[in-house]
Amino acid sequence: MWIKEERVRPASTYFVVIRMKCDLCGRESTKPAQGWEENSFQVEEIEISHRSGEQYPESGSGDKIEIHLCPECFRNKLVPWLQSQGADVKYEEWDY
Repeated sequence: MWIKEERVRPASTYFVVIRMKCDLCGRESTKPAQGWEENSFQVEEIEISHRSGEQYPESGSGDKIEIHLCPECFRNKLVPWLQSQGADVKYEEWDY
C-alpha cells in the first residue's frame, strides 16, 4: 500500500509517496519513500500488478490492480501459496 500525502503547488495539487506499507501484514518501510531496503546497497524490489485496457499510439485507457508486499510476506506467504496452487516458481541468482 502506498502511503501518500497531498502537496499543493501553485495551480496544481500532486501526490508524493512518503513511505510504503505491506498490504498483508501492515509493516511500514523503515525509511520514508525509499522502499524496503535497509541501506543504500541493499536491493529489495517487489512488483505485483495487472494492467488491462486498450492502448493506441496516441491514447489509451484501462485499469490497474496493484498489491504491495514486504519482502517477508512475498517470500514466506505469497510464494508458498503460489507453489501450493501448482505454480512453478523459479529462483535465479544474479550478479554483475
